[in-house]
Amino acid sequence: MSTQIVGRAQRRLAKLRRGMKASLITPVLRSRAARSNRSLVDESNDVVICLTSYGDRLGTVHLTVESIGSGRTLPGRLILWTDPGVDIDELPSPLRRMQARGLEIRPSAARVGSHTKYFPYVMSEVAHMRPLVTADDDSIYPRYWLARLQQAGASHAGEIVCYRAHRVGITPEGVLKPYNSWQPARDTEASVLNFATGVSGVYYPADFLDELRLAGDKFLATSPKADDVWLHYCAVANGRVIRQLGRTPEKYPELRATQETALHRYNTGLSANDSQIADTYSPEVLSVLRSRASV
Repeated sequence: MSTQIVGRAQRRLAKLRRGMKASLITPVLRSRAARSNRSLVDESNDVVICLTSYGDRLGTVHLTVESIGSGRTLPGRLILWTDPGVDIDELPSPLRRMQARGLEIRPSAARVGSHTKYFPYVMSEVAHMRPLVTADDDSIYPRYWLARLQQAGASHAGEIVCYRAHRVGITPEGVLKPYNSWQPARDTEASVLNFATGVSGVYYPADFLDELRLAGDKFLATSPKADDVWLHYCAVANGRVIRQLGRTPEKYPELRATQETALHRYNTGLSANDSQIADTYSPEVLSVLRSRASV
C-alpha cells in the first residue's frame, strides 16, 4: 500500500474522530452559551483574540466563542468582526447574549473577506502594544488552546506561533511546489519555511501588527481570499520566523454546519492558493525561502 493511500486513510480517520468529538461537545457548548454568565474575558490579560463570521455561520459562531471562553486562560479582549452593514440587533440571540459577558461584536469598515479576522483590528491602533491571536469561526478549541499559544509567544519573542503549519515546498531547482503538495511541519523549530494555517489559531506579536498596518490592504489585489498567504508573505518580508508548537500539527473538531462552506475548500480544493501565492510573493521573499530550503 502506497504512502499516499495510507496518509489519505489516516486523514479520513482523523476527520471522522473530530466529527464524533464535535457531536459530543456541541450540545454542552450550546447549553453553556444559553445559561452561563461567566465572563469570556480577563482584563488583566493583554492578549486580544479576533475572529470573523458571516452569513449562516453567524448562527453557530457562538459555539466557537463559548469554547474559547471555556479555556483555562481568557483573553483581555475577544472581538468578533462582521461584514460592513451588519445590524448587531438582528444577530442570533445566543450571540447577542454574549456581549454582556465581554464579547465585542464590531462591523468591519470595509469588506475584506477572510482578512476581516485581523485587518480591522490591525488598522484600529496607531501603535500596537498587545499581541493578537486569531481564531476561525468553525472550530471548537480545547481548554489549553490560548494558554499554550500565549506561553509560547512569550517564550519566543518576536516569533509567530501556531498549532498547525505546512512546510513550504521548493524543488531542487528553486521552484515553489504546488500548495497542495506542501507537507505538514514535523518539528518545533522556527523557520520562514513554516506556513501557518489559521484554522487552529495563530499568535502574532504586537510589533508584527504594526508591520501589517504599514503594509495596508495590498492583499486585495494579490491574495483577496487567502489571508494565510498574505500573513506568511508579510512575516518573511519583515524577517520573522514561524514556529509550530508541537512536532505534529493540531486540528480541532469543526462545527458540522459550516464545513461545506469553509474557505479552505475554495483555496485548496480548487488550488486557488497557487495563483494567489504567485501574485503575492515578491522576488525578495522567494529568494529568502529558497536560501533557507537549500540549507
